[in-house]
Amino acid sequence: MERQAVIFRGIQLFSSILAGWILGASYVPKVVIILPLLVAMATLGIEFRKARKRSHETIRNHLITLFTMLDLAPRSDARSTIHVPVRRFLRKGVWFRQVCEYVPNGGGGGRYLPRGKGIIQKSYTSRAIRTENFHSDEDYRLRMVEEYNYTEEETRERTIDRRSYLCIPIIEFDKVLGLLYFDARTEGIFPLSGSAGLQETLENVSDIVRTILLKG
Repeated sequence: MERQAVIFRGIQLFSSILAGWILGASYVPKVVIILPLLVAMATLGIEFRKARKRSHETIRNHLITLFTMLDLAPRSDARSTIHVPVRRFLRKGVWFRQVCEYVPNGGGGGRYLPRGKGIIQKSYTSRAIRTENFHSDEDYRLRMVEEYNYTEEETRERTIDRRSYLCIPIIEFDKVLGLLYFDARTEGIFPLSGSAGLQETLENVSDIVRTILLKG
């Protein structure tokens, strides 16, 4: 409800300032009205960013809990994060923004992934869990071009030390709110079919993340 509270406060402030404009239009200089409006908008922007940052930190904390339960990192250098679909100003199509830094070792938070490419895009489009494994650098480069819409030049620019991938769309009423993402340097780590309670754990974390994303 934090995002809704910020929006509601913004409406209240705007309404008050607009009323002041109308009632005082005949004798109050417009700058007296415009300046508070600009200050209010800036304040609301700061509050909105703070609220979003807190929600992203909450998501990362739940991912840390998930990693502790699955004991992934020590044996595979695995990592996880959440990507959300976004529209970018003056950019076509859906892009994906990494909402929090990788768990457990950080990095990557806030970056945008190119639209229409990669395992995340495939999972988003199909609205289905996607796993992938690559046997070698050559296998990675070849299949990223053939199956995942990258160019050969783009594959040469990408980090290719990851061999196993898992992407789980978080869906609400047929809308993909975000994607729970894992990768690892060790081939065959995912889908982790041998991990006790994996399905239940993933579902619980997905439900928590879904609730946070719905709140904004």
